[in-house]
Amino acid sequence: MSASKVQEIIIHHRFNRPKTIPWPIGDGTAPIFEETIENGVRVLRETGRDPLNEFVQASLPETLVYNIIARYERGDVAALHRTMGQFIDVVGMPTNLAEAHQAILDIENKFDTLSADVKACFNNNVNEFIDAVANGKLDEKLASFVKKTEPSVDPVKEDVTE
Repeated sequence: MSASKVQEIIIHHRFNRPKTIPWPIGDGTAPIFEETIENGVRVLRETGRDPLNEFVQASLPETLVYNIIARYERGDVAALHRTMGQFIDVVGMPTNLAEAHQAILDIENKFDTLSADVKACFNNNVNEFIDAVANGKLDEKLASFVKKTEPSVDPVKEDVTE
């Protein structure tokens, strides 16, 4: 048997625990992110910071157990539910990942059928088209397209003689 290094196993207990290194506290703010599209690529950028203490204090009254019990006593039976209900219209929404992927493919196929002039409004990029639809800017983009393509018509004055 050759002499090799044997690793020593140290079992820590309350009398010989390793030195505790405190974690940095931070600056008391949380980042705010915004998704943008740059050169056809979705990018997540930090746009600002929110103070955490204000967020915590704003949520305090609705999380106090006394206030929750008082809501229940006033007749709000949902006050003691684990999760609050959401009432949204989900008719036609994808129910799984395959359907969601198919919906994106359908949008891409519809974008491919648009004319070259309309595609140029979106820099020939389907992601910019999706972004315009999602952010409600589609009408604005298409209105600028219509203004560019409308022929300029001078009003013709008719000579009406009586």
